[in-house]
Amino acid sequence: MTGHRLQEQHSPEEGLHVLKNHWTQKSYLEDYCRALTPDRLRAAIDATHREAPHRGELGYVNLRSGDNRCSLGAMAASSNERRLEAALFDWYGCPSSPEAPGLWKRLVAFQVPLYAARRRDRWGSIDLLGLTTSGEPTVIELKTGRSSETPLHALLQAATYATVLRANWAQLFSELATLPVVRGLNLLVHARPEQWPLILLAPCGYWDVWSTRTPKGRTVTPSGREAYRDLRARFAEQGLPVLQAEVTHSGPGRVVGLGAESLLVRLLASSWDDES
Repeated sequence: MTGHRLQEQHSPEEGLHVLKNHWTQKSYLEDYCRALTPDRLRAAIDATHREAPHRGELGYVNLRSGDNRCSLGAMAASSNERRLEAALFDWYGCPSSPEAPGLWKRLVAFQVPLYAARRRDRWGSIDLLGLTTSGEPTVIELKTGRSSETPLHALLQAATYATVLRANWAQLFSELATLPVVRGLNLLVHARPEQWPLILLAPCGYWDVWSTRTPKGRTVTPSGREAYRDLRARFAEQGLPVLQAEVTHSGPGRVVGLGAESLLVRLLASSWDDES
């Protein structure tokens, strides 16, 4: 992509919240990654931090939080991603829940709204919010196996949401500290986090599509994978480490019929962009 063409696709200085809605094309993945140089990535983060909405009395985690069980039956059968979110929260968000080693100590909320107005506009919601063993918030961006969105798109979404959390952390810290599951388990909530882990979570079917074993995956060149890998390192330098994880289930059938107890989440030892 030429410099002129990239400029038409929006510039990093407009902010991560703008890029996540426009830098979505697989064919330009390498160009997008290389455009986010250390200085321009910092500028993109700063722009989103300045523009971040503030919900005030609307709150962030007062709904769909704590130790309440989620009702999968109330969700449309076609809402696979929402049903998977709810199932994950059911299994990993209760006092008796297991940890997800290397990823989170406990999930504390799902579908956390970030927009100030009642309309979602360009800000959206966090799919799942967790806490690490040291009390840092983890932003989990979930994709289903059928998603056509690129890993870069997922990364830009998660980074946008984490930046909004940073801008509103004083309020979120207070809200999280009062959640029943946090108080009941004496979970740590860090008052001044230095790390804001971004977790890109998807079934194995999503990651397989981006591997070099598939026609779609092979369209991403080795230099494109290297550019994405380098970008992940630059995000880590900004306190936004990027983790990629897989969710599997042992139960029969598709996600829509999934039982929460059959879910297993694990940190991927190697990433799709490590392949050559």
